[in-house]
Amino acid sequence: MNRPSRVDLHLHTRCSDGMLSPAEVVARACGVLSCISICDHDTVAAYEALVVPDGLRVLAGVEMTCRAENHNLHLLAYFPEGLDTDIRDWILTLETDRRERVMAGVTRLREDGIPLAIADLEQELQGGVPCRSHVARALVRGGLAATTRPLYKRWLGAERFARPRLEATDAIRRVHQFSGLVFWAHPAAVQLKQVGRALASAGLDGVECLSRNSSPKNRAAARAFAEDHNLGSCGGSDLHCETPRARVGTFGVDEDLIDPRLMDFGKSALINSPETAGTPHCPRRLQRAE
Repeated sequence: MNRPSRVDLHLHTRCSDGMLSPAEVVARACGVLSCISICDHDTVAAYEALVVPDGLRVLAGVEMTCRAENHNLHLLAYFPEGLDTDIRDWILTLETDRRERVMAGVTRLREDGIPLAIADLEQELQGGVPCRSHVARALVRGGLAATTRPLYKRWLGAERFARPRLEATDAIRRVHQFSGLVFWAHPAAVQLKQVGRALASAGLDGVECLSRNSSPKNRAAARAFAEDHNLGSCGGSDLHCETPRARVGTFGVDEDLIDPRLMDFGKSALINSPETAGTPHCPRRLQRAE
């Protein structure tokens, strides 16, 4: 049997707004992909006590929510040397900011007379770190909308859900202090034009040029930007839930197309500190908004 030679460096789990557990993602990737990275939103809970079988490599990562001028951006931080206590403590501050922002938004929704049931939100969260997508799905679950798509402009906009505190340039600087690498996730052409130069000057390592969720226009703009600034390339499915046509491993990127710095790591402990052994996945419960 030939060894898999495709990678997916952008997968989500129930620790943020994905539908699969970390163990399920790993199990589905085995034998199909050679390397994966779970990049949940502002949390690395998926890596705690994660068991990686032979034949699969897992690159520790996180999808950071940042701000740059008037744009909200997603940056992928990868840690080829693993996650130590200092990295986890810093990412916990991002997780805390996300929890506070989303739950404050939920409170504003309820104060504005939108009867979002906390029980419905808890059903969607399943113990994960809250995202606006959880709130949207909870509104649908409660019968307040038929689909999630229109809710982001209708009820879940900036007037209720605050922007992240983390500046993109600060995120790049901090990840580099931890010997990590930063790649711009699924950038839009307009973002590349307006804030790309500033991020490149701040030390951005690369761009997610091969994203399943990017349009052809945005993919072409990402490739041109990476070439113009001599940046690396990565790619992934950004998969949150499986469907009959999109499963873990359906979308993969040839290893040769990935920045070699992301592939140059051994199968070492993802969480390289002994006190985390046995820590459960996604351990936090939602604090109820009264």
